[in-house]
Amino acid sequence: MSVAGGAAETPGEEAAGTVAVWRSTLLPPSETFIRHQMDAMSRWLPVAVGLERRPSPVASDADEVVFPATSAGRIRRGLFRRTRWSPAVERRLRSVDARLIHAHFLPEALLISPTARRLGLPLIATAHGYDVNHLPLVSSPRYRRRLRRLFAQAEAVVAVSGFVAGRLAELGCPPGKILRIPIGIPLRPPADRDAAADAAAGRTWDIVFAGRLIEFKGVDHLLRSLADLRGQGRPATLAIVGDGPLRPALEREARELGLEIGVDVDFLGWRPPAGVDSVLRRGRIFCAPSLRATDGSREGFGMVFLEAAAAGLPVVSYRSGGVPEAVADGVTGLLAPEGDNAGLTAHLRTLLDDAGLAARMGSAGRRRVLAEFDVGVRTAALEDAYDRTARRTPGPDPARPTGPARPSGFPAVAHALPAAVDSTPSADPA
Repeated sequence: MSVAGGAAETPGEEAAGTVAVWRSTLLPPSETFIRHQMDAMSRWLPVAVGLERRPSPVASDADEVVFPATSAGRIRRGLFRRTRWSPAVERRLRSVDARLIHAHFLPEALLISPTARRLGLPLIATAHGYDVNHLPLVSSPRYRRRLRRLFAQAEAVVAVSGFVAGRLAELGCPPGKILRIPIGIPLRPPADRDAAADAAAGRTWDIVFAGRLIEFKGVDHLLRSLADLRGQGRPATLAIVGDGPLRPALEREARELGLEIGVDVDFLGWRPPAGVDSVLRRGRIFCAPSLRATDGSREGFGMVFLEAAAAGLPVVSYRSGGVPEAVADGVTGLLAPEGDNAGLTAHLRTLLDDAGLAARMGSAGRRRVLAEFDVGVRTAALEDAYDRTARRTPGPDPARPTGPARPSGFPAVAHALPAAVDSTPSADPA
């Protein structure tokens, strides 16, 4: 049967238990990987639990939202983020009968960890990248102190790549608690296409990019490479799928480089997963030149590299962060030294000029995804971690009181506010 989060139970087989998948905002459109992982669970029943719902194709009516989309709900959300305590959050976690909590991103794990401790629920956290690289975070002594407490509390900390695992160790996570489990992708059949995107008059591109338009994605480097190729007498076309704060600046830079929008480069904006897949299948090369941003952000792994490989595209990128784990250099694509724009251009030209090499790398990439990055197989490893955690911990005590008892050291004036606003029944937003 279909359950919250999309997992399916085998008829007649009892689930191992319910896992509360914690993300305070359910669920940003860029976080399809969380929904894919939940949908791939076969032994545990995942229930997404959070503070608020965001209108998004990734959100689900089955998600458990603690606070209503009202002025009072906004106040209660703010109080919880500030104090990390709310009887309404505790009631909602009890109501779904969770045996453990799995929080995505370390700041989210920090937010829910006191609640998990009070309820006696074991906690697993997943680090994705920015949470171990973003300098304003990781350079903060307070963040590092809180991480050490989180690492002591958590039963396991999942790293989506070896690169992220290394950063976790540098931040003080005990090696024995770090589990390297890439999320993987759902292997959609080729027929799963987006009709609106396919109706784009047969438009094809030499190069495709997909991702958020933010600094560490390196789209400005890609635009410069496109201009360099034109200067070398080898013009190419580019599709940019995605949106973000840098889009106006990137469109301006494209024009300044002499690239004509709508001819040399198409800014296609955000697309649903099937739409991204459709654009990928009408491209020849995938290029996402991720690199270290000024704030320290780097690619933790790069799910989009797997999506491109699944579509049979060779990949060109920089050797940065977790990218070398997603792209096998010389086998499924070509990686230039981080920030080497000339090297990036040279790799693009190599694949543009050698269709046979591009096809071989594209085929190798798809084979690698099928063999190593099926989200169902990867999620089974995560559920094994859930099983081990459940065996080690007795779970919540049903007799534990659920009332608004004030945590030790909690300011009395702050306690009075949540007690008042939480006295009304919690409800999902309309």
